[in-house]
Amino acid sequence: MKMIKWEYSKKLNDKDAIDKFEKKYSIEFPSYLKKIMSENNGGFPTPYVCTLYDEEENDFNKLLSFNEDDDDSIFDVADYFIPKGYIPFGCDSYNGYYCIHENYVVYINFLNDNIDLNDEYILAESVEEFFDKSPISFSSIFMYFSLIAMFIMF
Repeated sequence: MKMIKWEYSKKLNDKDAIDKFEKKYSIEFPSYLKKIMSENNGGFPTPYVCTLYDEEENDFNKLLSFNEDDDDSIFDVADYFIPKGYIPFGCDSYNGYYCIHENYVVYINFLNDNIDLNDEYILAESVEEFFDKSPISFSSIFMYFSLIAMFIMF
């Protein structure tokens, strides 16, 4: 796995929360993802940007939390995604979700409480491939655009 630093992770209120979630929804997370989620519940990866389509970049803002009272709890969106065959595990800053669908990692726009299946993007053939892809640092992108702005100003 590439070196991803996880920040602002929250302790699971119930150490069996992920197992209980899997049982409740009759699903099973890949063991690789389950380990990441249990160690970094609700955490923010640094750095992490992924490519959607046509080389368009998007942020992976954070893992969903298995604490029901947390912001961006998996429990808030599970009933929308799971019946349609998507298992959510992360979100971006723009109301989009990273999910497992037929063993692929996909990105889905989630607008007006509806899943827009026309906006599904396959990102990787597995969770391992998704997290092993080379991340691009937000600070590098910010620094690049800051240098361009400074050059234009002078």
